[in-house]
Amino acid sequence: MNLIGVFGGTFDPIHYGHLRTVAQVNQHIQFGKVLFIPAAVPPHRDAPQATVEQRVHMLQLALGKYPGFEIDERELHRDGPSYTVDTLRSLHEDFPESVLCLIIGMDAFLGFNTWHQWQEIPAVAHIVVIQRPGWNSNEQFPDWCWQSEFESIEALRDKEAGVICMCEVDPIDISASAIRRDLKHGNENTGRLPELVLNYILENKLYQ
Repeated sequence: MNLIGVFGGTFDPIHYGHLRTVAQVNQHIQFGKVLFIPAAVPPHRDAPQATVEQRVHMLQLALGKYPGFEIDERELHRDGPSYTVDTLRSLHEDFPESVLCLIIGMDAFLGFNTWHQWQEIPAVAHIVVIQRPGWNSNEQFPDWCWQSEFESIEALRDKEAGVICMCEVDPIDISASAIRRDLKHGNENTGRLPELVLNYILENKLYQ
């Protein structure tokens, strides 16, 4: 089965915490492609500081060196909050022969039952949870979860949707909020985001 990774966020800005984490997940799972989906109106956080056009341009600059990583702008052309369930339904219609794998962090997974229509997501996609070293994967699942334990990565190819699996990655301590804060105080954040993205930020005086 052709697996498509789905990785959403504000990407305000895109940085190596995003890129290297998803690259590690991709090494383990071998997606046909990974879609980076910028949110227009994120329902669970403050509005992005950079404009839609600026965030998309930074993504274009960042993804150029990552074969198979693509931008999907569907949430930017949809009115209202950027609900993941709507995005996955739309992707399922566009890629009916592929299997969707939603890539999320552990914190997001533990709050998954607060998402809009979260009960509908297992019908259209698998969930790939990013595991940081040291997290006990034997801990009991939350009461709301539709699985009693994590399945293997191989299970992603055996079923069309609904699998929850864990994918361990190396810790990468980079956050967009810290980058924005440092830029505001004149720290150029060398090494935390691609040079092309940093140059674009500085040239356009973003986050300053």
